[in-house]
Amino acid sequence: MHLHVQLLGEFKRRASLLTQEVDKWELEVDNNVLGMGLHQSQVKAVKLMLEEMQKKQNATLGALTPALDPEAFAKRRVQLDMEIAATHGILSVFRMMLLQREETTFYRQVLDTADLVAANAYRKVLERAGGWGVIEPKAFRAPPLSYLNATTSAQAYTRGHSFNALRLPLQGSKELKLPVPIISLPFHHARVLWALCAVHHEVGHIVDQDLGLRAALRPALEGALGGSANAGIWRLWLGELIGDVFGILLGGTGFARSMTKVVLKPKSTATRLEAGARHPAPYVRMFIIAALLRASGVADAEPTATELEQEWQQRYDPQPELAPFLAECPAVAAALLDTPLPALADHKLHDFMTTAEMNADSAVAKKLDFFFRDVGPKPPVAQTAMRLVPVGAERAVHAVSAHPNAEDKFATIQDKALAYAKDIRQSGPQFLANADDDLTPENADFLRGLVDALDFSEEA
Repeated sequence: MHLHVQLLGEFKRRASLLTQEVDKWELEVDNNVLGMGLHQSQVKAVKLMLEEMQKKQNATLGALTPALDPEAFAKRRVQLDMEIAATHGILSVFRMMLLQREETTFYRQVLDTADLVAANAYRKVLERAGGWGVIEPKAFRAPPLSYLNATTSAQAYTRGHSFNALRLPLQGSKELKLPVPIISLPFHHARVLWALCAVHHEVGHIVDQDLGLRAALRPALEGALGGSANAGIWRLWLGELIGDVFGILLGGTGFARSMTKVVLKPKSTATRLEAGARHPAPYVRMFIIAALLRASGVADAEPTATELEQEWQQRYDPQPELAPFLAECPAVAAALLDTPLPALADHKLHDFMTTAEMNADSAVAKKLDFFFRDVGPKPPVAQTAMRLVPVGAERAVHAVSAHPNAEDKFATIQDKALAYAKDIRQSGPQFLANADDDLTPENADFLRGLVDALDFSEEA
């Protein structure tokens, strides 16, 4: 049984690598090495999940003894191989995401800004839900972790998603649920900070999953549509509409304008209703965004909404077959924003950001816009929410887009917005959040439960 003895010794060495690397991560975030304190609560959540996975593999390792008969030894050996590979697969996902922050020339500052934009937006919503008493303690968990991906658009992955949704090479752990929410951003967003307005929409998807908003809003949507023949299509679009609601609430007119660049498609695509599509047809989408903007009541909503609608009508010409959807946009917007929901203790989505709060945000975004264009003073950093930095930058880019030297002005806006975001970062706490608050006993139990449900027996 020399082979058994050799393999057992090798597996003990293989299994020891995990704790060494994760302990290194934790040390770095606890000591804020290279600004990694931003990710303290996220790393602690990942560590807890990996520790639970290692407990499973240690149990398998303990049962792998040289005295086993060859067939039993081989079966346990294959199972242990799978468990170690799965654990390191999960480790590799977060290793890749965290290592992106070590590239300081192009990516680190943008990723830090994206993390802080997401955290600022996410915590504002969850804290308000907590004040209403409608959220479980375990829902106060690590804020989203962003990373750059070779994609064309942003994508949110909630704790309801499995690792398989990330479409990364993994073995044996694809169905394991994510321990923290993740926002994937295109690499090229690093060159246009205002594209981070997309984060507001993606945070909306995460909040939707946290609070069960889709199920809560479905009756309101159906009630607003009455017996419309389009009701089934609007239901399919509901998840994306919720993302757009939070985009408007958290980003106002800046988010609305940013969406024109996200959904700009050729006419044949923009005006086509695809069977089973979860995203609204691009032509319709700008009209529902305009309707949401108007329904928000924010001071600068009406001129922006009208401008967006006119631009879309000129670009795509009237579309008679889609006219019924456009006619329904105001009722849909009102239902989404202003329906009291039992799931929110009879609060409505608009209560997450009232009109007065949105007007205050708009005033700050306007000051940022002027500052980024060198036509106004620097707004006080301590009074500026990070989520408004990309909003102000988007407004500035829109304002200079017709200028003969627009590209030079874009570069100035990018540099000033990045520098301003860095000032916010440096003026605030070193840590994104209190890790102990995020990793509550309820949340820890949830993460352990994810791993307990993982079974490698069939793969083995």
